[in-house]
Amino acid sequence: MENWKELEARFRELEEPLRWARAHAKWREGEAEDWSLVCDQGGTLRFHDKQRFEATVCLAGEKLKTGLQHRSAGEHAGELRAEPDSLRRWYKALLRIGGEGPIAVNAFDHSRVANVRQPARASALLCLRLASMLPDGQEGAESRVERWLARGRRHPVAVALVAVVGLLAVLGGIAGNLNSLRDLAAWLIP
Repeated sequence: MENWKELEARFRELEEPLRWARAHAKWREGEAEDWSLVCDQGGTLRFHDKQRFEATVCLAGEKLKTGLQHRSAGEHAGELRAEPDSLRRWYKALLRIGGEGPIAVNAFDHSRVANVRQPARASALLCLRLASMLPDGQEGAESRVERWLARGRRHPVAVALVAVVGLLAVLGGIAGNLNSLRDLAAWLIP
């Protein structure tokens, strides 16, 4: 799966072709949001660009779901994780977390309408924000330690270091003259 920076680059490629587009949603309370990509007055929206954008949105929505299993994206993390549709998950993230794009939510007549103008630009900015919130391939130190303990394995370098220190302690003279771990490291690595 692509990382956030690669997804951001894909969205940036679509900024110019989708400059007149907006993601539009209508829904009633308790119902799923119905999203569509529409073109503002005076602009054009090519079918190919729309397909590329929606495919990239689906990739980003899947990546978001994967990332939210390990980290929190704030108060909306549970709602975003629960969304089964990757397209709607990404659009919800644009609304709830915000990609710095111009976003409006209006309530009238028991229904809601939301518009995300320049959705490619807003999506690119959201990717950057998520890159800092949900870094690719990086787990917290706590989960790495838990994983190692669960597997019952030890890191080979740590085992070797402990063996060397133990040997030096047994031999006595050398270990007694070392004042710090830095001295030990300098002695071990010329």
